Amino acid sequence: MTKAHLLPAIILGIFAWLLLSWAGRYGSAVVLAAVGALLLVQYWLGPVLIWATNRSRVPVWETPAATGFESVPDEVRSFFASADGAFVELGFTLVAVLREKDLTPGYSTYFALYSRKETKERAGAHAHIPADPLAVIKVKPSIYFTTKFLDARRVETANSSHVDVFPPIPGKEVWQFPEIEDPTVLYRIHQILSAPLARVTRAFPAEGEEIAEVAKGMAEFYGLHVGTGYLRVLEPGLVFGPTAKGALLMTWKLLPPWSWLSNRRRKQMNATFFAEHRIVAA
Repeated sequence: MTKAHLLPAIILGIFAWLLLSWAGRYGSAVVLAAVGALLLVQYWLGPVLIWATNRSRVPVWETPAATGFESVPDEVRSFFASADGAFVELGFTLVAVLREKDLTPGYSTYFALYSRKETKERAGAHAHIPADPLAVIKVKPSIYFTTKFLDARRVETANSSHVDVFPPIPGKEVWQFPEIEDPTVLYRIHQILSAPLARVTRAFPAEGEEIAEVAKGMAEFYGLHVGTGYLRVLEPGLVFGPTAKGALLMTWKLLPPWSWLSNRRRKQMNATFFAEHRIVAA
């Protein structure tokens, strides 16, 4: 037995011994109740931990000294290089490769930002790299396209697969298509979703303001969810934390059966969309 397996084995042994002791002293009903409480601990203790520790921070991006993708870790460099080739073919220009160490606790975030001035659209590729190389949870790298409008509406299309824990906000459309790996296909989907707003004037940052616009957009996003009751302000414009309501609902949305239902609903909606527009998901 390795050291990695020794501690869990000891904990399980102690737990089994406690159950046998409780069964003889208190009866099986008490033991079953204790087991049930332990099995459901993530549902009642999770929200407490989320409320106490989770922080949503507006990113302070670093621009690494290395040019291009030399600063990106080897494990995701091929992802960024592939996305870059596709974005360039679609007419997007690389603005900057950025890094943020505190955006997601335990991870460093690498973000390549692109713009297309002719159509006033932005695109991005990002990856979260765990600080611990032995971390079990790996986050899938993803790409997205964004179009903003002067009337404050926005359409964002991504191939990320995470469960969205925040409620929808009218006029802020966020679509996820994890089935789509090809940026060209994802861009076609984004154009379809943006088409209903073709007559609305698009908003686009001035040259040199692209990076600041990303941080501004995240601050606005968090501010909107102060309005939904999910977040509270800890440092105005910089740091936000979940409310009691937000911690409870966000935690439960990440757990079964709600996460299963959310993923199933997204798959059904995407399948219908693909069929309507004759899109083949790779």
